[in-house]
Amino acid sequence: MNEAGRPSETRKGAYRWIAAGLLSASLVNAAAWLYWPRLEPLDQPVDRLLLALQCCAGVGFIALIMLQGLWRLPDSPGAEDPFANAESRAWKINQRVFTNTVEQALIFVPIFIGLSIRMDPRHVYMLPALMTIWCVGRLLFWAGYRHSLNARAIGMDWTTVTTMVAAAWFITTLL
Repeated sequence: MNEAGRPSETRKGAYRWIAAGLLSASLVNAAAWLYWPRLEPLDQPVDRLLLALQCCAGVGFIALIMLQGLWRLPDSPGAEDPFANAESRAWKINQRVFTNTVEQALIFVPIFIGLSIRMDPRHVYMLPALMTIWCVGRLLFWAGYRHSLNARAIGMDWTTVTTMVAAAWFITTLL
């Protein structure tokens, strides 16, 4: 906020990035619902669970890719000493993205797995769709973070909206 109590230009820019992220995340989730290739219904909860567990490899691959950005030796001189605080800005961004991805996975994966067991067998095609959108969101977050602090909002929104879709869907299965 500036002295007049209005949002600063930086804050206004963040609002625009967040709005773009929410809109695009909502549209991509809706498009997946309508257009993602249909799979044969899996009537048994255990079969849906097994599909969900296979899809969760996506989270592992995203984390593995991000982990590669945390090698210290190719970074700035002195970065090999974790107590020297000599890491480059790029390394610090990679570390924050990796940490945030682990945190987001801790929220998304249990909801995703729970949903897979309870969902209507006709909608099993949404399991790979949700996982794909979540993983792309993490990559968009990483790319956005490296572009500018505000640009990370799009990837964060894709991650959050997809998690909220899965959470709301899970809750509706309880009603």
